[in-house]
Amino acid sequence: MKDDKDPQNDITGTKALMAAADSSMVLVKESRTSLNAILNITGRDQPDTRIKIRKNPETLIWESEEFENDIYKEPPDPLLQNIADIVIRNGGKWSGSATELAALSGVDIKPNKLTLKLNINASKLRYDHGIDYKNVHTHNGRFIEFQLVEKRTATVGDDCDDKWPCGV
Repeated sequence: MKDDKDPQNDITGTKALMAAADSSMVLVKESRTSLNAILNITGRDQPDTRIKIRKNPETLIWESEEFENDIYKEPPDPLLQNIADIVIRNGGKWSGSATELAALSGVDIKPNKLTLKLNINASKLRYDHGIDYKNVHTHNGRFIEFQLVEKRTATVGDDCDDKWPCGV
């Protein structure tokens, strides 16, 4: 049975256009010549979303106007928050072994898994908490370094680089 209110029904089902997929997007225009439309997104790995969009007649690019539901935001990671607290308590710097950090973090994690997680989440630690992370290997062993960095905004004439992108 077809429900005309749900555009996903046009592409699912036994006689529909889509046989199998993890996600799908359906663009529904008000009319054939309309510049307004709704993009319906559904799938296994993301929440159902409806985005009102409008086609810019000059650039011919679809631009979003309104989300009918909130965009998914990843919940805060307790490990990264605990590390940020440790760095702040230590005056904006901390260095030591992964074993020491695992003990201080308050999270039940093995040192090798901690290092792996930090390597994966280094950019998140930087942009969410303002902390630079380094995993240092020397002839004396391995250790981890954290440094609290100040965020700044670029002004006219500033040079922007990888460490200080414009507008950060």
